[in-house]
Amino acid sequence: MFDKVAALIIKDKKLLLVRERGKNIFLLPGGKRKIGESDEQTLRRELMEELDTDIKDMNYYGTFSDNFGVIRIIAYMCDVHGAMKPGSEIEEMTWVDSSSDLRVHPATRDKILAELAREGIIK
Repeated sequence: MFDKVAALIIKDKKLLLVRERGKNIFLLPGGKRKIGESDEQTLRRELMEELDTDIKDMNYYGTFSDNFGVIRIIAYMCDVHGAMKPGSEIEEMTWVDSSSDLRVHPATRDKILAELAREGIIK
């Protein structure tokens, strides 16, 4: 199992997801820790690389595992500075709610989107 530190960026009751170049599935922004990095350092680096933005504020939201025991997502609610734009490794970014029909990573779709909707954080 590996950990992914992920940003939950919410706007107008929708969650930001990204699609990497050459891939066909949407994911939460974020990534794996480098040796010695804290979660905050990881998210700051990843959001700068992926969305050309920095974190204004972040709060731990929860830890979610996929159904196969492959990935554990450590999720943080994040407010960011200014506008975001896809970085070099990101082909597309989009805002989704719980009824989205996009191809979304299963752990994100089944666990995180569902939980955010249950709590009324997203539609």
